[in-house]
Amino acid sequence: MLARVVMFNRCCSYSSSIVVVVVVVVVVVRVVVVVIGLVAVVVVVIVVVAVVVVVAVVLVVIIVVAVVVVVVMITIMMMIHVSFYLIFDRVLNTSVKD
Repeated sequence: MLARVVMFNRCCSYSSSIVVVVVVVVVVVRVVVVVIGLVAVVVVVIVVVAVVVVVAVVLVVIIVVAVVVVVVMITIMMMIHVSFYLIFDRVLNTSVKD
C-alpha cells in the first residue's frame, strides 16, 4: 500500500512538472509572438512613413521643376516679344503701336 502511495505521488509530481513546463512554454511562445508582432508593426510604420516622405519629396521636386520651366518659358517669350518690338521699331522704322 505504501508503495502505491509513493508511486501515485511520483506520478502526480511528474505530471505537475510537465504541466508547469507546458505552461511556461506556452507563455514564452505567446511573449515571442507578441514581440514579433510589435516589431512587425513598427517596421511597417517606418516603411509607410519613409514611402510618404519620399513621395512628398518627389512631388516637391516636380513642382519646383515645373515652376522653373514656366519661369524660363515666360522669360524666353518676353525676350522674343522684346526682340520683335525692337525689330519692328528700329529696323523697319515702324511702330508696333500703330
